[in-house]
Amino acid sequence: DLAEEKRKELYAKRGRGNQFTSKEDRDKWIRIELKSLTKAIHDKREQMERLKKDLQDDTIKSHEIEEQLRQIVDNENEQRTHMDNVNIRVRDLRQKKSDIATQKTELARKETQLHIQISQTRDELRKYQDTLRSIINKGAALGTEGLQRLLRQFADENRNQDIINGYHGTLIENLECDPTFYTAVEVIAGNRLNYHIVDSDIIATRLVKEFNSARQRGEIHFLPLNVLDIQNNNLPKISGASPLIDQLQWIPKAEKAVRHVFNRIMLCEDFNSATRTARQYDVDCVTLDGDQVQRKGALTGGYIDKKVSRLELQHSIKQLSTILNKYEQEYKIIRNEIMNIDNEYNNIMAELQREDMKSKKNWDNYEQMKSDAKYLQSELDRIVTHRPGKVN
Repeated sequence: DLAEEKRKELYAKRGRGNQFTSKEDRDKWIRIELKSLTKAIHDKREQMERLKKDLQDDTIKSHEIEEQLRQIVDNENEQRTHMDNVNIRVRDLRQKKSDIATQKTELARKETQLHIQISQTRDELRKYQDTLRSIINKGAALGTEGLQRLLRQFADENRNQDIINGYHGTLIENLECDPTFYTAVEVIAGNRLNYHIVDSDIIATRLVKEFNSARQRGEIHFLPLNVLDIQNNNLPKISGASPLIDQLQWIPKAEKAVRHVFNRIMLCEDFNSATRTARQYDVDCVTLDGDQVQRKGALTGGYIDKKVSRLELQHSIKQLSTILNKYEQEYKIIRNEIMNIDNEYNNIMAELQREDMKSKKNWDNYEQMKSDAKYLQSELDRIVTHRPGKVN
């Protein structure tokens, strides 16, 4: 091989020797060749520098891409964790929404039931009130209605608070007894059952003035507690008779009015006992059937329809009013619960909407990360595939 290379070199020299006719031609050719070789060397060096720089750039870019890929992987893991948390939150909110919807259904059922009970109780209460109104003095019934309107007006206008505080309702509203004694009590009290109990004659006078100024219809009678005369009720034990007042229960504030009407009234077992007791002890007497014997000698009797009792009607009205008030309080509580749970439901729906938007945004971000990672990986593969060999 070495001999062959030497031989080729000799031939080339001989060929170049034959190529030039003069030394000047030869030197000119040499200069041209030298210039060409110098340029070729310069181009090679530039190419090597470019390749070296490209390699360095690709290396740097590869490192950058690899770092970006690591960051994307970390971000993907973090994003998946965040997505899982949001999904758990969404699941919990949907469960809470379902639970609240169930509660709303149950509250709506209770509200409907209470509404029906209130309506039925009001109708029944109105029926008893109308019945009671129909069997008492028409003037007294109208007067009581007018007085109640007047008191409500005072409360609405926030005036005459002392009158409101000094009014205690009618006598019939302030006492109770066993149904056995209804007839006797109604006979003794008569129309006074519808008298209005007030603290003083001053309150009564002011109410009459306001009543007339407002042109209210009907008549009103008062039992002013400060001026009522109370008869002595110290009575001996009497066979076949007992004080009627012992059978009554009343509101403490109305005691003076109750004693004004019922003190020194004896409840007797029959008409003969009543006659004897009235004459012997100077007291008014009444039997369970409603027959009266007054201490001054007057006798009153006759048929009394026990099917229609003012005290029984008033007792029913009081019971129904208590029940109605209970239902209305429960209805108010239910309405507040419904309002609160509606607000909670709306808040959950708004929060659920926000979490759904977060979930969609997180998913879009996650998909974008996957797309970015795929692009960067393909770019890295391209760099590795087309990377030039090592340059010395």
